[in-house]
Amino acid sequence: MRGRTVRAFRTRRSSAGYDPAVQEIELALIVVSGLGLLAIGAIRLHDRYPDRPLLLGALLGIVPGILGAVIVLVPRTDLIPDGAEPYLWLTIALATSGLAIFALSRGVARR
Repeated sequence: MRGRTVRAFRTRRSSAGYDPAVQEIELALIVVSGLGLLAIGAIRLHDRYPDRPLLLGALLGIVPGILGAVIVLVPRTDLIPDGAEPYLWLTIALATSGLAIFALSRGVARR
């Protein structure tokens, strides 16, 4: 009985309706982006606050831990309801675009 449930769990498709391999690729891209942003932030934070190694160490420990939890939990659970996913992706895209425009305009204004 246990073998059947494990096999059924492994072969079922994700609730979003696409192949689980696609979900793994998306998770990998999210993790690589997060770690890249963490590395850039750590370098900038170390340059700006060289006397605060505890803050930098906390960031370098907490952020990868959160990313690790996301990697483990997302494929096993449906954390975001299917009805909310399109609105969530749209909100994330708009927020990211807004932050990018703000950062670019601020950088141009400094020059």
